[in-house]
Amino acid sequence: LPEMPDELIAKPTLVWLLLKEAGYRLTTDAATLLLYALDAASNGFTEIRFPLDLDMRDELLLMLGDNLRGYAKLKRSNLSLRDLALSAQALHTVDYHPEGRFVLLNVLPCDPSIPGFLGDLALRVHSVDVAVAFSESADELHFSVRSGIREAKARDLADWLAAGYVGSTGGDAEKAGGGMVRMSGRTWPESAFDFFLERLNAYFSAYDILDCALGRKFSTQGMRAFQKRPVTLGY
Repeated sequence: LPEMPDELIAKPTLVWLLLKEAGYRLTTDAATLLLYALDAASNGFTEIRFPLDLDMRDELLLMLGDNLRGYAKLKRSNLSLRDLALSAQALHTVDYHPEGRFVLLNVLPCDPSIPGFLGDLALRVHSVDVAVAFSESADELHFSVRSGIREAKARDLADWLAAGYVGSTGGDAEKAGGGMVRMSGRTWPESAFDFFLERLNAYFSAYDILDCALGRKFSTQGMRAFQKRPVTLGY
């Protein structure tokens, strides 16, 4: 689908389309897994952005009919009791910074999905615009970024946090994450909490926001006039 932006369609829907294109006949188990994967990727079907995602959901629900026990069981198997305890501990020590409207959540070594789960939960607070949850082990540092404002895209913030370290990041404007790997001969944060706090403060201090939609008048002193690049036009 070259005409479709990659970030719009959910990855499970891409798999579903490829299977349909190949003429594969879905079994009940395969349909159950695809439906659950779409549920997980779209936060319980609440963040669907493309019509094909809805088509997949409706077709699979129709195919499964009353045979949804497997799907329901998967939805109820996301967390272990240990995950629940670690989440409670992280929430108990949540660190909120009103000047940047962001929170930091330090989670003990856990399943990589837990920081994302906690970030989603933190973003439900009306005074929180950005949430970063991280988990540190001996040689790795995993983090999850959630953003509810257009001025701080989660994908860009994840790149900023991991800049200069070996690892990878990915995501979209609202949800992103990454991981950093300790390498011999390279610097490593002494304190993961202080590291993320410093980088978040630097990120929000690196630019000024001039929101013309608020109806305020801004001084243009010191600003250069915008000039378009020459473009060849034809008619």
